Amino acid sequence: MLVMFVCQANVGRSQVAEAYFERLSQHEACSSGLRVDEEMARNKPASAMMKDNSRHSLPYLLERGIDISEKERTQITPELVASADRIVAILPTEEVPAFLTESGKLTVWDLPDPVDHPDAAWNIFDVIHERVRELVGEIG
Repeated sequence: MLVMFVCQANVGRSQVAEAYFERLSQHEACSSGLRVDEEMARNKPASAMMKDNSRHSLPYLLERGIDISEKERTQITPELVASADRIVAILPTEEVPAFLTESGKLTVWDLPDPVDHPDAAWNIFDVIHERVRELVGEIG
């Protein structure tokens, strides 16, 4: 089974979920973002690697012994949606696009973007960790 985690920019919530899922589950995981290409064009980081993009998720995970610095941000595509067996959108419900809802594979974790709540970023990631544990308990 392939579980895809989705957020806006594939730099925080979805990367943390993927990292925890890979650590806790025997299933495969990937992550992507709805606006990666747009964010990359606007911010012009040195690369798509997390070490050049992350303000919150990389330090959070490093403190927990997980290094995602070489992971790359990925723009969601129809092919990625088709390849996933399950999609977890880590977005406020109103931000979930119809094409994900219509996929029939969707679970929504209505959580805010840490970029908008920097003081709560690690708390948001802790909630994601707990949700991933519950998901792994459900599917293995």
